Amino acid sequence: MLNIILFQPEKPSNLGNIMRSCGAFNANLIVITPLTFNLETKELKRAGMDYLDVSVVTFISYETFLEKYPLSEIIYVTRYGKKTPNKVIYKN
Repeated sequence: MLNIILFQPEKPSNLGNIMRSCGAFNANLIVITPLTFNLETKELKRAGMDYLDVSVVTFISYETFLEKYPLSEIIYVTRYGKKTPNKVIYKN
């Protein structure tokens, strides 16, 4: 199963959009804190989270996440990257 991991997300509307995507793809959502907002905020409800059944697992740090998933294959994506996703070579 696919896990989507967000590291310290800053905007509740972006988290809401990603939660909807997780619901569509039947993916798990993992959020690594700290957050700049509450998970019960009205912006998340506005994004449709009041009716969507997506579980969110939170970790207090990246290190605690790695303790739970030590051998996971992780593909890092960032807005600060130098390559577009279609230019990255993924291992099989």
